[in-house]
Amino acid sequence: RQRHMCIRDSYTNVSSSGLPSPDFCLQLLQDTGVMLFPGTMFGDESTDYIRISYLQPLPMIQEAVDRISSFSSRAQAEAERARL
Repeated sequence: RQRHMCIRDSYTNVSSSGLPSPDFCLQLLQDTGVMLFPGTMFGDESTDYIRISYLQPLPMIQEAVDRISSFSSRAQAEAERARL
């Protein structure tokens, strides 16, 4: 049985979450079990970006993306409520 994997990196802006990227990554890990890294760990001076590495089989990547999406939606809604 062949396992399909995707190996790729990308940077994503998380500023709409209202969290700096180090806090976003830590909260994401604590809430969902998904580990990402702030761009600052890779020389980015802005705390707006996270680095995503896709190094797992595709079904696991899809599960992680679903968890990240749910977490991001909640964080963004909380940030919007805090601005009101």
